[in-house]
Amino acid sequence: WANQYYLMSGALFGGNDETKSYVQGAMFSNINTILIIVLVPILAFFVYPFCDRRGWNFGPQRRMALGFFLVVVSFAVSAALAPMVENAYLDSGRLMKDSAKYDGTYCAKCYSAWLQFPQWFLLSLGEALFSPTGVQFTYIEAGRQFRAVSTSFWLLASSLGSILIMIFEPIFTDAGFSSGTAGWAYSGIGLFGFFLYCLTSYYYVPRKLRPSINEAARLAKQAELTMTMSRDD
Repeated sequence: WANQYYLMSGALFGGNDETKSYVQGAMFSNINTILIIVLVPILAFFVYPFCDRRGWNFGPQRRMALGFFLVVVSFAVSAALAPMVENAYLDSGRLMKDSAKYDGTYCAKCYSAWLQFPQWFLLSLGEALFSPTGVQFTYIEAGRQFRAVSTSFWLLASSLGSILIMIFEPIFTDAGFSSGTAGWAYSGIGLFGFFLYCLTSYYYVPRKLRPSINEAARLAKQAELTMTMSRDD
């Protein structure tokens, strides 16, 4: 997304003089952090209680599913936007090899970088739904003795995303994928992960519905006693 930003007009605050209103891509990406800080309390104090009052089943697993899906959609939006952005950039007489540089001249035909805001909003909303809920869910479901371990595995799973990017990015580059094609590929990978999550979530039994160890032992002993009595009869 940072590379896509440099193909767009960074004059975010109006005017044709980018030397005065230009915003670096690294600065614009901070909108992700800002949106998460804003959205997390809105969801926690307004959206989730509202759903509870209405009797809607919007528990942790469904929140994470929606968040996961929104992240996938954000990558699809970026992929759909890529051909338009690249064509407008080339029509302005610029070269793709210079895309990550800013020469102080106005890009007349380039799209405004504000066009990236919808994908950043979807990504941030997805993270706000998924990450805090996921950490809370693993902490509650793991049990008292395994909470630290479960949190560690959650962070480890999060790091796998960065590892996958390190694996796939060189593959896409060697294959000559455009930014749009790579975006659709990442969307497809994310959609596959989304379906895997939905499948495992469907068959998952929450901790409060699972019998405790003592209860399971009692039921097993009772079943054994019943079988013994039936054989004696």
